[in-house]
Amino acid sequence: IIGNQLSYQPFGAFNVADNTAGHGDIYVAGAPALGGPRVQVVQTDGVAPPKVLFDTFAFETTFLGGVNVSTDGQYVVASAESKGGPAVVVYDLSGKQLSRFFAFDPLFTGGADAQIYNGVIYVTPGVGGGPVVEQFNLEGKSIGAFYGAPSNLRSGFDIVVAPDVTGITTIN
Repeated sequence: IIGNQLSYQPFGAFNVADNTAGHGDIYVAGAPALGGPRVQVVQTDGVAPPKVLFDTFAFETTFLGGVNVSTDGQYVVASAESKGGPAVVVYDLSGKQLSRFFAFDPLFTGGADAQIYNGVIYVTPGVGGGPVVEQFNLEGKSIGAFYGAPSNLRSGFDIVVAPDVTGITTIN
């Protein structure tokens, strides 16, 4: 994305999230499937060279299922993509791990999509899971849940959590 700062060659595309919540531009990259569980967070003001805030492995280095990433400008979440369990890891912008938890049954291996907005983590299961959207605080404690699609959906789905033009949080 920014020069060669976020490079996962030879694996091609990677998962990326960005946010400009008063911290300059924050870019978070998660390695794609076969790329390992690498998460890299970079900050730039658009003028100075990008600064790597942290670069870590969210899961065991042998995990090759890919990593979904999200940031709200204050925190970063990473979740195991396909063929992974429903693991979620939460970091602050210094790279300090704040929590690690399973959003669903640990035996579920369809992966998960975790998104963060205003300090609330929203997680949906991947393929094979139902259409539930679980909500967690930064410590990984469940604070709510709702269905984001018809209850018979089992194909998995990704979510986007952001304010709409009126400033109201929407989940798509």
